[in-house]
Amino acid sequence: KYTYKSAEELAAELAITPTPAPSAVKVVDMTGPQTRVLIGYDKIVDTRGSHLPVLASADGSVPMPELQHNLNQLIEMAATDIARVKARLHRERDTQRGLQHDRAEVRERVQKETESIHHLREVIGIVQRINAADRLNMAQCVELFHVLRTQHPEEFAAYDLGMLAPALAFPLVRQALAGWNPILNPD
Repeated sequence: KYTYKSAEELAAELAITPTPAPSAVKVVDMTGPQTRVLIGYDKIVDTRGSHLPVLASADGSVPMPELQHNLNQLIEMAATDIARVKARLHRERDTQRGLQHDRAEVRERVQKETESIHHLREVIGIVQRINAADRLNMAQCVELFHVLRTQHPEEFAAYDLGMLAPALAFPLVRQALAGWNPILNPD
């Protein structure tokens, strides 16, 4: 059976009841970073050496110091985790910036290589037309070498395309000079 008391009745009953004297029991306090041996439970609250705020009740006593210590530990662990995550985020952002820079460089290199491939295909086409010299006359051959030298100077120098001229021009010159008699027709 339940009995209900008003606040006044409860206050009157508690005022009459004598508070027990602090016990002289040895208490091992393991709530802090170090283990302490105290005499009496009331000594647990006395020396709280924490830099974090401690919640206190209206009468100034600290309720459940073990819980306070655990909360302080959780707060410190959360602060450490936040700092670690912040540092990791900073590293990831740096990595992202570096990768974006590398990506831009690779795109630029791909663009240059694509242009180089295009130029090489043009040069290969011109060289193949020159190789078909038996169908070309001397003027066409000269024009193709002029195009190579003016429009593709890097490839002309890199692949030493000037060395093709004597080999390709010789049969054309021989064919042109085959019917020429310099004694009879000096022009």
